[in-house]
Amino acid sequence: MDLETTLVFLITNFPAIHVDQLGDALLLCFKLQESKIAVVSSPAAATLRQLVMFVVDKMVDEDRQDSSPEMHDLKLPDGTPKSLRPSARDAFAVFEDLCLLANSEKPNKLDFLHKTIALELIESVLTNYHDSFRVHPELIQLLRHHLCPLLLKALSERPVFPLTLRCTRVVFLLLKQFSVELETESEVFLMLLIKIITDEDHPQWMRVLAMEIMRGLCSGAELMRNVWDRYEASGSKVFTALITALNRLVTEKPAMLGVGTQMMGLNVPAHSESGPMSASSSGYSLDINGVAGMVANAAVGVVDQLDKADSPPIPESYIYLLGIQCLVSLCKGLASFTGPFYTQIVIQRPRAAGEAVNRAPPALDISTLPPDEAATKHLIIVQNIISGGWPALLAALSFVISTNLSDEVFVDVLASYQALVNVSGMLGLTTPRDAFFTSLAKFAVPTRVVSCLNTYQDVPQTPRSTVTENFGLAGPTGPPGLSERNLACLKVLIGSAMFLSGSLAESWFNILEVLQNAEYVLTSRAAITGTPKKNRTVSGASTQSRHPMLTDLDVDTLQNGNQRLFDGSKNLDDGAFKCFVDALCKLSAEMVEMQSSAGVVPDSDSMEDGLASPSPSIHHRRLSGIHIPKTFNSVGIFLHLQLDDMGLTMQLVIW
Repeated sequence: MDLETTLVFLITNFPAIHVDQLGDALLLCFKLQESKIAVVSSPAAATLRQLVMFVVDKMVDEDRQDSSPEMHDLKLPDGTPKSLRPSARDAFAVFEDLCLLANSEKPNKLDFLHKTIALELIESVLTNYHDSFRVHPELIQLLRHHLCPLLLKALSERPVFPLTLRCTRVVFLLLKQFSVELETESEVFLMLLIKIITDEDHPQWMRVLAMEIMRGLCSGAELMRNVWDRYEASGSKVFTALITALNRLVTEKPAMLGVGTQMMGLNVPAHSESGPMSASSSGYSLDINGVAGMVANAAVGVVDQLDKADSPPIPESYIYLLGIQCLVSLCKGLASFTGPFYTQIVIQRPRAAGEAVNRAPPALDISTLPPDEAATKHLIIVQNIISGGWPALLAALSFVISTNLSDEVFVDVLASYQALVNVSGMLGLTTPRDAFFTSLAKFAVPTRVVSCLNTYQDVPQTPRSTVTENFGLAGPTGPPGLSERNLACLKVLIGSAMFLSGSLAESWFNILEVLQNAEYVLTSRAAITGTPKKNRTVSGASTQSRHPMLTDLDVDTLQNGNQRLFDGSKNLDDGAFKCFVDALCKLSAEMVEMQSSAGVVPDSDSMEDGLASPSPSIHHRRLSGIHIPKTFNSVGIFLHLQLDDMGLTMQLVIW
């Protein structure tokens, strides 16, 4: 122990120690850390790490000095000569030897070192001194000519857990910190990781390692935008390949995630057909919220298991949780960048004297922004990402949200839906916006709930026998309705519609159609059960310590939100207001026409009682899902559009 202390003292207190003397000191530590005696090898390994860090520290201090000490010439890996100051030359020599040792090549000065230890030292240097590397082109050359080839070679050969683990950690640092300097190499690494993720022939632990690295990369919103900017135009389509791979991953084994029966609604009979995603497969369902905690412990992923010689036990579904987390991070990254700029440019923009605040602003017109600004460039990137990637994102999210997720993961996926709807709307991308709205609407008000509610109201309900209940042969125990998760989707749909109300245009019709069906289900179920709307709560729901998306889901609160949406129409400008009224009129006209064709014609007596006589064909429904009520007063959306500035109240009744 005294020897190691002496080495540290000499090197740290005598700045003139360079080249040969420094190499001899490091070589001594190399030999000691190879000792089979633990009390010798452990302190020597720690001393070696400390001295390597100090060598690079000296280079950093040297960069801060204005004086120019004696320069030393050396040849770079590409054959070009380079003059370096003493400490920069030391850092170059030590890092080059570490790369050579990690690749089982003969070093220039140092002695044998295990690959894993060399990679750990390389990782420590890159973690702490990545900024210094960027200002030293000679060190970037070492990364390009020595480190990248050895990493590609190691990840392409037969995988060995300790070595592959450390290689993937270094790859993560290169992608995160040096993607600009190593543009081509970064492309190769990204495509290699994507290949590992999608190739089921690789060991499961290796796919999980690649996914944990990808999860870290996806959490960097700016990095992901730069990946699109660098590679999509060149034809390599790295970002598109990533989204496609994530979609393929989360859908590769549907039975593993099971079916989220809540998304089908309450008291709705299951589909009769069997299949991997039918209700009959619900026995395979897993609560993936607990999967992360099953990997060693909740705070340590596989990529952090540096003390393991073999991979730890990994639940089979853990990789799908990682895939979901990647998708969620990508969506959140797009929203976290676009939202503040939209607020600044459109909502909080400077206004002329006397100009009213537009509380329902239109979509952002990027063509009006200064083209040379970085923000404009990145907004265009986000627009391109949504335009090119929305089909795969929608396919993945629509599948995942219908599986058996925990509340925590469900909220993340629903927030991703909300993010993509809002970003598409803010940037004026009507096709993806409407596609996400349509998908969200199917989960908010499933068509089977509406049709089953019609059947439930028509068929007399007979008391269930005790024998039937005991043998589990009983059907639904109450009228069909919307589950907590359906209502959460409805809440998000209403919120996004309010946020984007100034730019929905013709899309208002589809939004109003969903709200009309929701109103029918909510009011009809409340009328059947006889439960006051204010006191009605969803089965299993508790507002204690819950995410805001899963609170305030009672009927009254949702209907108040619905009413605020219509009340907000007074904030629309003339063009947007016309689109809103046109959609109302179109929906009203279609309902009247459909009721007429179904034979719902009120006579004088029924009109007095608020009832109409339905014909036998009353259950005919339009494919889009509009409910045809049996009476003119039973359900519908009663809209009050108050035009305060005109002193006029317009009332529209949609049957």
